[in-house]
Amino acid sequence: MELYPYPPNLDLRKQAVSQRPTDSLFSCLACAKNAHKNIMKWRTLISPATPTQAAVFSPTLDASMTFEEFGRRRLNVGRALLRLENEGKLGSRAPGSGSKPEYVDGANFAVGIWSVNRPEWQIVDFACHAFGLVGVALYDTLGPTVVEYVTNHAPLSVVVASADHLPTLLKNAATTPCLRYIISMDKLPAQEATILKTWAASVGLELLLLEELERYGQEAVDIHPRPPTAQMPATISYTSGTTGTSYSFGTLVSLAKRCAHPGNPKGVVLTHETVTKGIICQASGMGNVLEDWVLMSYLPLAHMWVSSSRLRELMF
Repeated sequence: MELYPYPPNLDLRKQAVSQRPTDSLFSCLACAKNAHKNIMKWRTLISPATPTQAAVFSPTLDASMTFEEFGRRRLNVGRALLRLENEGKLGSRAPGSGSKPEYVDGANFAVGIWSVNRPEWQIVDFACHAFGLVGVALYDTLGPTVVEYVTNHAPLSVVVASADHLPTLLKNAATTPCLRYIISMDKLPAQEATILKTWAASVGLELLLLEELERYGQEAVDIHPRPPTAQMPATISYTSGTTGTSYSFGTLVSLAKRCAHPGNPKGVVLTHETVTKGIICQASGMGNVLEDWVLMSYLPLAHMWVSSSRLRELMF
């Protein structure tokens, strides 16, 4: 496969328009020629995660999703997130706060994603890319307080998580006033859903299932993708490689001063331009092997290399 140089005048706002010599990422998702191709395969969920038990999956890659379905679900999730913002439902729960979320760069709010590798993780992340939001991966391998810290530091207005993480997010409610919505990737038994939604309401949060969020977005036909510019933040990466006393930059400095203490991970802010150029560099080093490339993900999607690798898969 021949690789082309990154166009110096590429308009990143045109995320659904074919750009030659390179097609944009989102035209790949929308293109009719890709509609019935599989964008990914995964192991079937045998036993869903619960607040007390991790999910159990099939030992083989026996499930798949097409570009068409993935693109449709990405669109609905993105529309729903912007609808929540437009309706003034993402304002901080802190006293004196307004109806707008706490923005990362003055214009875009952040969405947390907390689960093992699964299709829903990628659907939400791609929705953030398409609608100019900032996706932030959550994980607790650096200690039990890291999720609370990152929620405040980013800050996160919405967290999409597997069911086993819902109790932790609800327990943290009193110390994470920026958080307004928790979205469960997993379907919940009726009684369990009622209990968790009641708990959420009692601490000033709203709990939705991902399928409910998608239906909410499906109704918002007048909301369209809000593609980012090159210098907008694409993600804030909190990793084991950024541990130490936390500092941030730009609009995060004041928040960092309030939250930072030794041992917490730093938040590395990566712009869309940085991520895109990193993908180009990866692809350039791999040459013609990309022609029949299949990415098998075994590292967590919270790892930036894995996250950029699956973006490279779609762009090339």
